[in-house]
Amino acid sequence: MAAIEESPASTSSSRQQGESSNAMNSGPLKVFADQDKNAAFVVPSVAETVTKKSIPVSTLFAGALMQVFEVTTLGQPFEVLKTHMAANRGDSLAVAAQKTWARGGVLGFYQGLIPWAWIESATKGGVLFVAQAEVEYRMRLLGFSQFASSTIGGMAGGVVQAYSTMGFCTFMKTVEVTRPQAVGTGARQQSSMQIAAEIFR
Repeated sequence: MAAIEESPASTSSSRQQGESSNAMNSGPLKVFADQDKNAAFVVPSVAETVTKKSIPVSTLFAGALMQVFEVTTLGQPFEVLKTHMAANRGDSLAVAAQKTWARGGVLGFYQGLIPWAWIESATKGGVLFVAQAEVEYRMRLLGFSQFASSTIGGMAGGVVQAYSTMGFCTFMKTVEVTRPQAVGTGARQQSSMQIAAEIFR
C-alpha cells in the first residue's frame, strides 16, 4: 500500500496552527477558558508585569494642605454643631449655634481644631492612598484581577485609615467639644487628654 504523502500546504497549516496555539497560551495573549466563570481570579501572564502604584510626595502634601484648609474654614464649625446636636438631641440647629457661641464666641466653633482636626485632615488621605496601593499590589501578585484587587485595596485602605487616624482623632474632637467649660470661673480645667484617660479607665 502506498504511503500517503503529506502535502507542503498541509504541513504549513499544521505548523501555523501550532504556533497560534502556543501564542495564545503564553505572553500577553494568554487566554483562560474559565476566566468568565471566575473573573475575580485571573493569574497574570508571563509577559505581564505587576507594578505598584507610585504616589508622589507632592500629591500627598497638596492633598494634606487642601484637607487642612477645608477643615479650618468651614469643616470644623459644622463638625462642632453636629457633635453638639448628637450629644444634645433635644437642641435644634439654632440652639446648638447659640450654646456654642456662649461657650467661647467664634473660637467655640473651632473646638478640637488644633491639634486633632489638623492631624486627622493631614494624614487620612495619605494613609488611605498608601494602604490601598500596597494591598492592591499584593492582591495582583496573588493572581486577583485588577477590579478585584482595586476593590479589596480600597476597603483595606478605608479600614487602615479609620483605625490609624480618624477613629482616635474623632474621639478626641468629641471630647473637646462636649467637655464641660468653666469659662470665667478661674477653675482649672481638665485637658482633653486627661478626660480621655479617664474614659479609657
